[in-house]
Amino acid sequence: MRKFFGMIMSVMMVLTLVCVPVQATEAEPTMWDDILQVEVPELSDTVWYFTGACLDGVELTQEEYDATLEAYGGVLNFVFDAEGNAWMQQGEGELEGAYEYFEEEETIVVVFENGEELLTYICAFTETEENEIVLLAFPAEDETLENCIYFMNAEDIVIEAE
Repeated sequence: MRKFFGMIMSVMMVLTLVCVPVQATEAEPTMWDDILQVEVPELSDTVWYFTGACLDGVELTQEEYDATLEAYGGVLNFVFDAEGNAWMQQGEGELEGAYEYFEEEETIVVVFENGEELLTYICAFTETEENEIVLLAFPAEDETLENCIYFMNAEDIVIEAE
């Protein structure tokens, strides 16, 4: 019960902080200004796999991406079910959490339990030129919008014959 109330409190804090990045975006241009945000897709029973990140406003190189994925045991996924539960799969382990739609289904808030700490992400979605949906996970405590983790839906994986 304590964890549940902790997650609820965290979500409430995030919801009050969501306006801060919007205000920062209006005041100062960010690298995300030209990215077309799309409506949140149906997340029930989906798996989203790590495809990259932006740290301090700089995209990861291929070497940095490979090292990051290796540090997470070769797996870094966001998983969602139909009941609002979420998991962050990291190699052999996982963090449990929850997600909720926000702002008329334009974003979601995801909160994971990491021991006594809560990891909270504000997630938006965009579309690639190939019409693939990308989940952009922004750490809620980062008001600069210079840090983001990218995920793609595992459903979009195309296996090519050799």
